[in-house]
Amino acid sequence: MNDTSAKAASRFALLLDTNAFIALEPTSPSFQADLPDAADLVRLAQQGDHRFYLSAGTAHDIDRDPQLDRRRANHALAGKYLHLDPIAPPGDLLEALGEPAPPPGRHSNNDVDLEMLAALWVGAVDFLVTQDNRLRRRGVRAGLGERVLTIVEAVAFLRRLTPRASTPPPAVTPVRTYNLDPHDPIFDSLREDYDGFDDWFAKVKIAPGRPSWVIEVEGGSYGALMIVKDEQAGTTPFPGKVLKLCTFKVAPHAFGRAYGELLLKALFGHMHAGAHDTVFVTTYPKQDRLIELLEDFGFVRHNAPRTDDEELILVKHRRPADPTETDPLAAHRRHGPPFIHPDARAFVVPVVPIWHDALFPDFTMGLGLWTGTHAYGNALRKAYVSGTNSRRIGAGDTVLFYRSADLRAVTVVGVVEDVHVSGDPESIRRFVGRRTVYTPRDLSLMALEHRELHAMIFRQDRMLDPPVSLRTLMLMGVLNGAPRSITEVDEGGRPWVHQQLAASQ
Repeated sequence: MNDTSAKAASRFALLLDTNAFIALEPTSPSFQADLPDAADLVRLAQQGDHRFYLSAGTAHDIDRDPQLDRRRANHALAGKYLHLDPIAPPGDLLEALGEPAPPPGRHSNNDVDLEMLAALWVGAVDFLVTQDNRLRRRGVRAGLGERVLTIVEAVAFLRRLTPRASTPPPAVTPVRTYNLDPHDPIFDSLREDYDGFDDWFAKVKIAPGRPSWVIEVEGGSYGALMIVKDEQAGTTPFPGKVLKLCTFKVAPHAFGRAYGELLLKALFGHMHAGAHDTVFVTTYPKQDRLIELLEDFGFVRHNAPRTDDEELILVKHRRPADPTETDPLAAHRRHGPPFIHPDARAFVVPVVPIWHDALFPDFTMGLGLWTGTHAYGNALRKAYVSGTNSRRIGAGDTVLFYRSADLRAVTVVGVVEDVHVSGDPESIRRFVGRRTVYTPRDLSLMALEHRELHAMIFRQDRMLDPPVSLRTLMLMGVLNGAPRSITEVDEGGRPWVHQQLAASQ
């Protein structure tokens, strides 16, 4: 690969939904609410030489505008952009969505949306940018959720691809509820959604208050907020020591930074330290982003609301572990983190310090301070890419991340969710999406060194405190020497690994 092709492989192709296109090119005041974020998106795309595209169906969306002058203006503005040829939805996409093929010649809004998802599915573009929650949910159903971004999320993602920041990372800060600022804008939507919110908030501020956590963003406002409460024994239908997640909110201007997963790290850490068995939350069915996030991390539906005004209860059982669960990944998702299935295979994964610091920023700052400048550092689901020749590792396996060079010790435990091997860096970058420490250019350079790249998505399970040294790993039969590539733990060392992990979960 020459320099020109390496540079091309560092670009992303972003398909703009009609609503995102109009945000970038507003033709009336009513369409200018998203203009500041849209301007950031254009600037970042220009800096990184990323490309915007419109689907062939965008013209049909524009034609549905009843205002003739605005319709003409939008058609003219659309001419500034590159356009994809029409893409028929493949059969496997329709099967994943559970939908029939649209009839030829029909160009309904649903049909145009399906064509945009088809562009993602076949790999014509890397990401779809949309403000349409219904389209995003459809993308999630097709397994494309990681590649369907709002404008704010696209801005956060492209900003990460600029030269690495040297500013201090934000942190989840624990604070008692009586020290929260009730005038922060993050509370506005909570007041709109919940009658009597201010009366409730006044009660939870009374000393000793409740545990809460905030993530402060630029200007000192709250980018995210979480409040919890210990429930009295016997007051809920749930077993063991029960925690209620009273408030869990990410501000709209902070979307795309994985602050939701960063709060979940703090939640699971609090539950582990407090020996809680169960956590539950009540919400409304319209909170689809929150529901998707919680279900992805092991919350299940306790009831089935019949209307949008009826509350949905989601619950997660950390303990007792389900003895019939034989799938290590499903068991971790349901009961962790931290939770490692006793039958899972284990692998040691070496990571050089510079990438270790980026992938696990919370390790360098200590167990009590959950930090992260970038989405991949904040997230509980992350990606790791290497040039290893190992092909044994797979979904559900335990990964022990070994910090090489300076520490020479296992520091972090994870559970593999998926693996993808390819000699094409574009295929790898689409697989890892927003969850990798590597920029597209990093991946292109790695592809020059190796015939194939090995990528895995994993879920962070826990930090080891203290880390386990190479000397101990060798004494206990886990390794024969310092790992140079992904190395499976020998049969003799696996029982010791599981014994140590079981003792701390």
